[in-house]
Amino acid sequence: MTRTLLRKELCQHWLALLLLCFLMFAGYGLILAGRLISGEAGSVFESLRMFIMVIVVLGGLVLCHRLVVMEYAARTQLFLEALPVARWRMVAVKYVIGLGLMLGIVGIALAASCAIGHRNEILTPRFITILAARALSATLFAYNFFFLMGFLGRYRLALYLTALLACFAVAQLTDLELDRFGPFALLDERFPYENDRVPWDALRTTWTLSALFLLLAVTFSLTREGTVATLLAEKMSHREKVFIAALLVGVTFALSVLDEKTKRAPFELHNAVTENRPGIVINVASQMSGEDTDAKRLAQHIADKLSSSRIYLGLAELPPVFITRRRDLDANRYERGQLEEASGLHVQANFGASEFDRDNFAAWLLREALIVQSDGRVKYEPKMWVLDGFAPFYFAQEQAAAPPAQNRTLALRALYGIEMGFTPSDLRRWHSFRERVGEDIAGGVAWSGLRTIARRQGPESCQRFIRSVLGVSVPKDFRALQHERSASLDRLLLMEAGVEFNTLWAQWLEELAAARNLLASELVRIPKLTGEVSFAPLSAASRKISYHVRIEPARGDTRYSFLYHQLPAFDEEVAPQSIRREQNLYAQRPNGELPQSFTRGARLYWTFSLEVPELRCPVISGWKREEIR
Repeated sequence: MTRTLLRKELCQHWLALLLLCFLMFAGYGLILAGRLISGEAGSVFESLRMFIMVIVVLGGLVLCHRLVVMEYAARTQLFLEALPVARWRMVAVKYVIGLGLMLGIVGIALAASCAIGHRNEILTPRFITILAARALSATLFAYNFFFLMGFLGRYRLALYLTALLACFAVAQLTDLELDRFGPFALLDERFPYENDRVPWDALRTTWTLSALFLLLAVTFSLTREGTVATLLAEKMSHREKVFIAALLVGVTFALSVLDEKTKRAPFELHNAVTENRPGIVINVASQMSGEDTDAKRLAQHIADKLSSSRIYLGLAELPPVFITRRRDLDANRYERGQLEEASGLHVQANFGASEFDRDNFAAWLLREALIVQSDGRVKYEPKMWVLDGFAPFYFAQEQAAAPPAQNRTLALRALYGIEMGFTPSDLRRWHSFRERVGEDIAGGVAWSGLRTIARRQGPESCQRFIRSVLGVSVPKDFRALQHERSASLDRLLLMEAGVEFNTLWAQWLEELAAARNLLASELVRIPKLTGEVSFAPLSAASRKISYHVRIEPARGDTRYSFLYHQLPAFDEEVAPQSIRREQNLYAQRPNGELPQSFTRGARLYWTFSLEVPELRCPVISGWKREEIR
């Protein structure tokens, strides 16, 4: 009888099973080839790990849907149940066919990986045993989970979402690290390299969960002679859809509120000078012995600046700030540090250097503090220019009623930034504008916009507008979508500053034109950079990168930098600390070559940079994202 059931399943699903095998093996081939072409191959077993994490999981979902969900949804199992066949035997045959297929595919992929990697890998019997235990146990877990979900019928999609929410809640609200738990630990970064230690704890947890899923699947399939599974396979009623949707939305909302209320442990900075103001805490790392005058003065200066800014914006508090000294940094470069599971803002600066500018550092720090305080919401692109312009505007607001040209440095930055074109669409695509002109120059342009509002509509109107963008508290859940819809830039300008956007734009350009008339002679002396990169083949897969820069007008001692970074697969904002630089004297080396080679097909993020004393900041040729050909 078992042989007959087996023949029935194979005759019914043979084409789908063959297609699934082909697609899974093709997926493994694409993963392996992609990593080899991109130059990120590392161990060949890294491709096997990605294959299990992605292709095997999707394959298990599709297979269980075919063997279980479609069978019960079409009620074809009722024909078998009318025959003198034990119900458990029918379920067992389905389970064994699916599990055998999945384990066979993973076993073949493992064998292929060993065959491919035997020349470069040290393949001991213990290493292969550990790999097999990890791979097959993770596959067993995934298949048993989807096999159980197949018997839950119309509720399986809701339970999938619930499982994802549960994982998110556990990761955010507890100290449990999912990547070190059970099946997740089996497929961690050590998978391709662990050749000695058997992960018994993770294996036991995985086997226990797999057995639990199988037990539940058998229970659902056999309870009340299988009628429970049959009833669950029916389509969901309208009332059930509404109830489950409302329940999931409610759970999501509750988790977001709970996550917001969860207090993270404060970061501790030992041997620090501390300055407190209402809603402000500043900690500056101090030397081990004696009183650190530099740290104390910096703490007092930053505390005063941030305290007055907090009052201006109407914020209850700003995140605590922790400043540490980095002697290897240039005096005008600052970097964000990482705070794992701790609250606050950690920054690094060489504040003991003689060229260190406390006001410039305070302006940069205020921007970073507002980003942390809002969980990044103030970087919402259509209004991000307000964030970039606020610090220079606020620290020079005693001149708010004066023409922009009276603040020579910021006015020159603004005029330099708009020379290559400045349109209303640049405000709505501010990230692109920042990459085109540089963050300091973009800050000067944004400053001129806030200065225009203060001059034409009055300082109070400007303050209300800035508060509506930077000082408002936005819920950290789906209500934020409604907030952005009701608080667009045009609407806030009209409500808070009493001016329409088109009117403000015309006034803005008038202010910049007036400043240009006064500063035209100085503006033409500021150098402009252009340049290009070229790729020379070293082999079929590697390239050497050369660059050439043009600076007009050039000075005899001009020193420029070539900044670059190899981009990941997806576009994202590049952290300043990840950018590398090559410095040269323009008179001696207008051309240069990077010391390392790059993989063909990778993407390069690059620009030329030059420090300009008149602007007290660097100018750039414009960041470009270019494929290495």
